[in-house]
Amino acid sequence: MDIQFVASEKSLTIKVTGAVTLSDSAGLAERLIKLCDGQHWDTITIDLKECQSLPSAGLGALVGFRLSPNIASTKVVLQSLSSEILAHIKVLRMERLFEVLGDTSHDL
Repeated sequence: MDIQFVASEKSLTIKVTGAVTLSDSAGLAERLIKLCDGQHWDTITIDLKECQSLPSAGLGALVGFRLSPNIASTKVVLQSLSSEILAHIKVLRMERLFEVLGDTSHDL
């Protein structure tokens, strides 16, 4: 797993690439929270287009990040999801916490 980011004045895009393993999941929320510490963006977009797998613990880490107090008023978007990740997000009703843009075109 690798995390890359691009920040502008009002938005942050975080790209998660590779396979997120169970051991990666444990520190994922913490890494994302540290990335946003002391910053304020109107929108944070988490781009999962190049994320090969995201176990349930990884989805839990995204929820932990979303619920962190330092981004409580920030719009958080999950985009470019594989059909598998999108299905898990819908089952877990995570669209209550995130705006979900499920572009699954990379599965073709």
